[in-house]
Amino acid sequence: MIQFAERTHPGRRSGENEDATGSNPVRHWWFVADGMGGQGNGHAASTIVKEQMQKAEAPDELLLAIHQSHLKILEATRENPMLRNMGSTIVAMEIRNRMAQVAWVGDSRAYLYRDGQLKRMTRDHSLVEVLRAIQGLSEDDLRGHPESNVITRGLGMEESAASMSELPLRHGDRFVLCSDGLTDELTDSDIAQVMKSLMSVDDAADKLIAQALEHGGKDNVSVVVMQYDGPTNRTYWIKRIDSRFIWWLLGGVLIGALLVGAVLWQLSLHS
Repeated sequence: MIQFAERTHPGRRSGENEDATGSNPVRHWWFVADGMGGQGNGHAASTIVKEQMQKAEAPDELLLAIHQSHLKILEATRENPMLRNMGSTIVAMEIRNRMAQVAWVGDSRAYLYRDGQLKRMTRDHSLVEVLRAIQGLSEDDLRGHPESNVITRGLGMEESAASMSELPLRHGDRFVLCSDGLTDELTDSDIAQVMKSLMSVDDAADKLIAQALEHGGKDNVSVVVMQYDGPTNRTYWIKRIDSRFIWWLLGGVLIGALLVGAVLWQLSLHS
């Protein structure tokens, strides 16, 4: 029901790859974590996140697993002062019961590709996102901004609360989870062009990584590409239509009863 492909690449920079990707089809979770801290600390942080996300015991505790990842990073920094600057972003998706639920902390992103259109499912926890809201900056204004890599939330940081969104699934929906190593190099339009092709999820993941490297690859870059091949979720619309129909029906019955009562009352006056 779910096809997926995971890819991570160190990019054209020195040092360890501080990104991590993971999946657990049994729990219906997929995720990308982007470690921070340098000197191996970022790698340590994203590894902690990956371990926590993959060993979570229940399939419906996505937010709890993310919070436990945060606590484990804090615990590691207390035990080893050399790790005190480490942290990680995360974007994770759960697909269950014909619903997609995405949770994120930081500037790793999730995209939905549906009906030929790419839609961002997340909103970065970053300084430039705050500037966008305050100053009305465009996407072009934000690209290359000197503060573009400053995040306002992260696992291991003082502010670590995850945001969440969800949507009913449609057959054929495609998703991209990615670190900022992809979005720093490719625009949303670039990503959409890759997703428009009818290639497999493996080919799409490979092409996204390759294009990020072609555009400079200045950071580690990671993607998880998924395709949902299950049935379309019509529950929301059915419930909405049914509830409206019931109210229309009750309203019609009430109006009808009032009209009949009025007619009978008028007849009684003339009898």
